[in-house]
Amino acid sequence: MMEEEVSDKGKKANRDTFTDIVFSWSVEDIFNENLYQNQVQEIPLSFFSEHHYFDSFKLPLVEETRAELSSKLQAISRASYAEIESLEETNANGKSCVYDIKVDYWRNNLNDVYRRKHSYRVFPGDVFVLTDAKPEGNSDLEAVLGKKWTLALAETVMEDNVSLKIQASQANVIAAENVIRKHSCLVFLMNIRTNERIWNSLNMNGNLSVVREVLCSEQVQKNMRLCSVQQNCCLVKEYDASSLSNLDESQKKAVLDTLGKVQCNCKASVQLIWGPPGTGKTTTLCVLLLNLSRMKCRVLVCAPRNIAVAELGVHFLKLVKESHKTRNAKDSLYHSWGDILVFGNLEGTEAISEIEEIHLEYRVKKLLEVFEPCSGWRKSVRKMIDLVEGCVSGYNFFKNETEMKKISSLNDASKEVSKFFPEFMREKFNSLSLQIKYCISILCTHLPRNFIPDYNFEQISQLVALLDSIELLFSQIYANSEELLDVDFLDSNRIEGGQSVMNTLTLFYLRTKECISSLQALLRFFDRLLPTTMDTSSARDFCFRMASLIFCTCSSSYELHSMIMEPLNLLIIDDAAQLKECELSIPLQLPGLKRAILFGDHCQLSASVSSNVSANAGLARSLFERMILMDVPKNVLDVQYRMHPFISSFPNSKFYANQISDAPNVRRKDYCKHYLPGPLFGTYSFINISCGKEEMDDAQYSRKNMLEVAVVVKIIDNLYKAWKELKQQLSIGITSPSTAQVLEIQERLEDKYKCFDGFKVKVRPIKALQGEEEDIIILSTVRSNRGGSIGLLSDHRITNVALTRARHCLWILGNERALSESESVWTSIVHDAKDRQCFFNVDEDENLMKFIIEVKKELDQFDELLDADSFIFRNARWEVLISQNFKSSFQKIKSFQMKKLVVNLLRMLASGWRPKKRKRNIVCELSKQILKQFKVKDLYVVCSVDIVKRSSYIQVLNVWDILPLVEIPDLVKRLDIVFCTYTDKFLNHCKQKFLEGDLEVPLSWEASNDIVRNKSSSDIEGANEFNTEALNRTNSCSSLLQMKFFSLASGIASHLLSSCDGEEIEFPFEPSSEETEIIHFNRSSFVLGRSGTGKTTILIGKLFQKEQLHHIASEGFHELNCCPSKDNKTEDGERAEDIEESHLRQIFVTFSPNLCYAVKQHISGLKRFACGGNSSKESTTARLDDIDGSMEFTDIPDSFIDLPPKLYPLVITFHKFLMMLNGTVGNSFFHRFPEARGPSHGNTRSSKSLALKTFIRMKEVNFDKFKSSYC
Repeated sequence: MMEEEVSDKGKKANRDTFTDIVFSWSVEDIFNENLYQNQVQEIPLSFFSEHHYFDSFKLPLVEETRAELSSKLQAISRASYAEIESLEETNANGKSCVYDIKVDYWRNNLNDVYRRKHSYRVFPGDVFVLTDAKPEGNSDLEAVLGKKWTLALAETVMEDNVSLKIQASQANVIAAENVIRKHSCLVFLMNIRTNERIWNSLNMNGNLSVVREVLCSEQVQKNMRLCSVQQNCCLVKEYDASSLSNLDESQKKAVLDTLGKVQCNCKASVQLIWGPPGTGKTTTLCVLLLNLSRMKCRVLVCAPRNIAVAELGVHFLKLVKESHKTRNAKDSLYHSWGDILVFGNLEGTEAISEIEEIHLEYRVKKLLEVFEPCSGWRKSVRKMIDLVEGCVSGYNFFKNETEMKKISSLNDASKEVSKFFPEFMREKFNSLSLQIKYCISILCTHLPRNFIPDYNFEQISQLVALLDSIELLFSQIYANSEELLDVDFLDSNRIEGGQSVMNTLTLFYLRTKECISSLQALLRFFDRLLPTTMDTSSARDFCFRMASLIFCTCSSSYELHSMIMEPLNLLIIDDAAQLKECELSIPLQLPGLKRAILFGDHCQLSASVSSNVSANAGLARSLFERMILMDVPKNVLDVQYRMHPFISSFPNSKFYANQISDAPNVRRKDYCKHYLPGPLFGTYSFINISCGKEEMDDAQYSRKNMLEVAVVVKIIDNLYKAWKELKQQLSIGITSPSTAQVLEIQERLEDKYKCFDGFKVKVRPIKALQGEEEDIIILSTVRSNRGGSIGLLSDHRITNVALTRARHCLWILGNERALSESESVWTSIVHDAKDRQCFFNVDEDENLMKFIIEVKKELDQFDELLDADSFIFRNARWEVLISQNFKSSFQKIKSFQMKKLVVNLLRMLASGWRPKKRKRNIVCELSKQILKQFKVKDLYVVCSVDIVKRSSYIQVLNVWDILPLVEIPDLVKRLDIVFCTYTDKFLNHCKQKFLEGDLEVPLSWEASNDIVRNKSSSDIEGANEFNTEALNRTNSCSSLLQMKFFSLASGIASHLLSSCDGEEIEFPFEPSSEETEIIHFNRSSFVLGRSGTGKTTILIGKLFQKEQLHHIASEGFHELNCCPSKDNKTEDGERAEDIEESHLRQIFVTFSPNLCYAVKQHISGLKRFACGGNSSKESTTARLDDIDGSMEFTDIPDSFIDLPPKLYPLVITFHKFLMMLNGTVGNSFFHRFPEARGPSHGNTRSSKSLALKTFIRMKEVNFDKFKSSYC
């Protein structure tokens, strides 16, 4: 039945509108990852029909929308929302459930790391949850969905951003009277406009000329062979060969091949131009566009994002302006951009101010000013004509009127008139002249150049010159105003006065007549050319009709399907590898389109997809990549102009098979820059920061590494200080795969350096960096775990983008171990940096090392300097193994200065320094005085020399604890139990010393020497008068000895317990090759060995291995988040919930309660630490002699039936195992004995239990009883 319902949804999805499909989903549908799984099929590489082509994308698109909506609903507590003020049902255009709604204001949840930097703005296509619940807390989804709610879609939005028209889901309608109550909210989820447009395009049956060419690669290749290279070259030279002069051979060939195919009248075609990083892809595209525009070709240029559209517009505009400098002088007055149009939502893009002349919204605004009835072009011209024509009669009228008044003094009156009237006329004329020139400027700028004939363009130029000339004449007239009283304007043939006045007035008269004639002619011309009036809608339509070169996103190109305009000939897609192929179905079907040219690089970023089902079907694959996979011929740009050869070396060899050569400009010596002193900051550096700590952000979505953040901020501060001295232009890009890391850096940096001209700092995630380049790129990799999980960086395309943005310097900050163990491209990056001597440890810079120590203090991460891979011990002579007990005691030290003293002591001990003339040995009989103590104020660091087997046997320094003097005897007592098991030969090797000057250095022995650590059990028992319990404690401690010295960082703990990345498991100890073979043996095993030979090590290893394999089988490859929200995913696509669908039930059985306790504590410590807690909260080295075996398992019932999953893995003694087995079988074995059943009258459960325990204690044969009775 369920399968039938799902199948029906799939069939229905092919018929309904996209909004109907989304609104048809229930909550269960939205969260059902298998809703379309059985219907979504893999998108093939070739198609047998147009119908097959479009249908292949439909269900993957619907499933992707469902997955995005599911993800947004899970994160609803972080969403932007507003409280509803009013809601009124309108049911406009026959639709039901349509509401006019008004909200108070939009709030960005402060815990949302993605929106706290930007305010939310509503756009058509936004999907909301309309609910009477306020989104708060992590369990918000259940709270919201448990009340009145519905999905809603924004149809129109007012400018105030709070008034909008929405359509609500008909499946769960809320009546207005039930919605408007306190805290009723509109909660933003996502925008489906692009997906809706794709859906409509997949169902529209538009122009299929180009679509047919992408169905099968053979057809495409056939079309590409129709034109010869010789014909192409001949055709191109007829246009603008000079524009190709600055291109290299591969760029020229790409342009010429394209222009030739455009000239060819053969059938439709698709062409690929592959542009790796820095090879001038944008330059090549702009030169191509310049030639196409001069060929009067109508072109649509699309890019994946609005910011990419804006940047492309900026580059093309610059190229056109440069080419205008060499054009005729007649075009020098105004630059005409009317044939170029950029449209789309460019709000917030930095480039918008540079392209406003070609931006649709700006153009519409300016055209509306021209057609403004009161102050526009026509009104201003008519006023000017009236003013100039009435200038003479107006002056004589004022003159005669003044003479008639004859008030007081004639001279005074004459002065008043002569000064007032010229000033009035000058101001009036100048005002109208300015308005006319402003309108002319708008018309000449925003109308295509070929729209205005040369003759009329010359008239415009002459008119502007006339207006300027008349303004100058007015100024001269005003200066000689007193002489004008004797001038008779009424008769132009009898102008009398001084010679200079006569000349000025004669010229003024002639110019005004010319001006009137020119104004009238241009008014008639533009009346024929332009509409009488314009509103916003008609102005937009007019702009599209005028344009022959249009820039927009693929999604925005959907609007062109409804535009009445001359058909476009050619489609060019920039960054085509970043677009889903189905998204290209929007522009590919535009009327009249015959050719498509795809610029891209399939080795860089591809489209992102949320649904695993759609991703597996190939929805993220671009048309560019599919054509590459089909071996379609392509033009390759093969010379890079951006990166210093040291930077381009690895990407070129790893991603581009050394096909790219370095241009001469990047090979020059002066291209190598040294912005900071020291080897760490050369052209290319991998700076190893091993002591950083990765952590989740507050939203449990993205990771950050605060130590790397601090180092980045420090480096930028140093760069700023160096820049102040040189004052050279410097641009710095800081990037990271993690959004949380980017925001942390932005908060500390971006605003700080905004006001410094010439010193620019940009902080962007890697995904927003494609297409950009900076002088310096600093890459913060964030990850520092031991599990090899590096998230987004494991994608070689993201890595490629990050490595190819820098011009002069690329500095990578990361954890060598975490990246090199990831078994990704980063393993090669680390090895390559080492091979090329570009690998550096951060502590090689003394100032940075001191800075890190201070940062560790501020971050409360000073304890992590004790990790085995910390730079404190990196170059030490001695390998230092630090116990968990020491770490626990170290954490309890409150004084930072005291901690610094302890760390400094350990560093000196690791270097080989030993204090002189001071008693260091601890008197202890069994340890043979191998323990040593070193005083640090009122505490003592307790150490010993041990021997481990690497490639050879080598002495190492074990650090046991740091304690007050009074507590050392207790530690010695516990360690004596361990040391008594060591052979004399082993102890003698531990006590051997070798000095190099004043330094004590570790000794080593060939691996062929058999240095046995532990005695046999019989030797231990015979040499020491220990009882059975002491022997048990000895075996327990010995078995766990290696685990005590494992440096337990959070990364490895997480990997051990929950990481399912498919890597071979790592154990918290170092098993031998024989032990490793047994651990990985996948069948039942019988392991025979004497005490101390590693049996317990093997069992614990197998336990960890099974835990990991179970996680992989049940949850896939991901990391566990210990504080997740339901079914959530992190930024890296990793799940954040603990799925409880199945449970692994493992039992660890041993005879010793002490070993049992130690193993349990170690496992619980690992689990606790993996979830961000303290692994040493309950130390595995507790006092084993205090363990009461009878009380250890009181929390575990004596039965395996319905045992809670949380108790697994179950670590119990054999005694407890038998008791549980007895309670499971039903009829107890002990009931056959009357003594075990207890008294028959008035018995209670407690008395029966006591009788059973007494019976077992008396009858059980333990080791001591067996020895006394049978030996």
